[in-house]
Amino acid sequence: SLYAPLEKFRSDWFNKVPSSEAIIDILSSAKQLLTVLEQKTEAHDAVVETAWTKIAACAETISRADIDPQSEEYEFCRDQLLFCAKHNSPKPNPEYDAQYSFPSWSPAPRTYAALGIPRLVSIKSDSELLKAIENLVHDKVPSVRYLVMGELYKIIDNTPDEFWKNVDDRADHELNWVVQKALCNSLANIISKEENQTVKTLEKLINNIFSTNDNKDLFDCLTYLLAWLVIIRQNTWALQVTNDFSEKPIQLRKPLKRITYYIFEYIKPHIIVSSENCKFADRGIDWLMKVTDSVACGVKSMRNIPEEEWNEESEKKLHDIYSIIDEIVMRAYLYADVNYALRDKGERAIPEEQRKAFYQKIKPVLEKILGFTVDREKGYLIPSTAQHFMELLNGVLKYDPKGVLHMAMQVVKSSEALGYHIDSMAIREVVNLVETMLTDYRSDVQNEESLNDLLNLLDVFTNTGWPEALQLVWRLDEIFR
Repeated sequence: SLYAPLEKFRSDWFNKVPSSEAIIDILSSAKQLLTVLEQKTEAHDAVVETAWTKIAACAETISRADIDPQSEEYEFCRDQLLFCAKHNSPKPNPEYDAQYSFPSWSPAPRTYAALGIPRLVSIKSDSELLKAIENLVHDKVPSVRYLVMGELYKIIDNTPDEFWKNVDDRADHELNWVVQKALCNSLANIISKEENQTVKTLEKLINNIFSTNDNKDLFDCLTYLLAWLVIIRQNTWALQVTNDFSEKPIQLRKPLKRITYYIFEYIKPHIIVSSENCKFADRGIDWLMKVTDSVACGVKSMRNIPEEEWNEESEKKLHDIYSIIDEIVMRAYLYADVNYALRDKGERAIPEEQRKAFYQKIKPVLEKILGFTVDREKGYLIPSTAQHFMELLNGVLKYDPKGVLHMAMQVVKSSEALGYHIDSMAIREVVNLVETMLTDYRSDVQNEESLNDLLNLLDVFTNTGWPEALQLVWRLDEIFR
């Protein structure tokens, strides 16, 4: 079969850069198939289309390599991908294309042209290749637009004007969110060296998308870029956008949650202890403090809604806003690495120095969260958040016994109304914490404030009838021995 060598080449170099030897070897087989295609044939249209798909796939694979623009290999890729860029496959399907909501595509000549031609332009540009890109950017089939937009950043060094022309066109007119995400991915690849122009494009995208689009994947890409601009570059525009998020926690609760996730990427323990990068962690903490205040206002505002006006939509909004607090606690719990069961097999625990530094850095955020959740009129902690909070506190107890005890009391008080104290996991965490306090840090709680925290903490569980809590109360005299 004339297809077999091309299929093997494609398979051998799937998602890889082919070697120069493999490229030279496959060219003769590809040209054989081309010779047959160029002859008049009575083959069925589907057979001919399959043959051109194999040729296009071969050329697209070769285009990944750093080929000489004067070489036979380059000319082969250029000629075949230009031809395939005008092929009628894939054909538009209005009903299917209108529902294109997941990055997927079928093998077809134009599909592979969309992937390969931007790479050729990155090697050597010419007017035919640029025209082909422009046509693919406007293709009626969204999967083709998705693929060419995802590769478009590769042309910026050789043809910056063409890059921005196509980017601006899609930013102004593209309606499909999958293609919009590909556009954002291209921007992510060039933002560090093209910050100002990228910001202008993001400004076009962001207001419309955050107000009308509910897609998590697109939010992810946009908020990732915003977080980078805020923390690394302190970009004025990005700071203003995220400030708008925090000023409208109910209306913009979803992008606020996504950017919170990405801000945490700059507060990882190894960043905090880095003399070069710790400033990014400080900026992240400042941002989280501001967001926590914003969420507190949002939660209080929702809980002030009169009961007769409360409905399912209100419940959903409150859940979404509160989930930002849950996100912060969960990220703190995971990054502190206090649960060995969550580590990958063979993965080492983070160094004690890093865990301690992370706790000290995140502590003000945790205290701010508890400052409003402990208010029973307006705040609360759901049991799952409280559980992660308590596991975190148990894991960092050694660094701050008095402070951890106070926060543990607040966690239990904040979650009591929703029944956390009747959960067996809750009493287990409290028993572990108090027993460790009595055994290892007795001197740290020999003061009135800590003793009151300890009594208030145990009081919640003794009132419920937990025998473990009663046993701990009986041991409190050990503090003064």
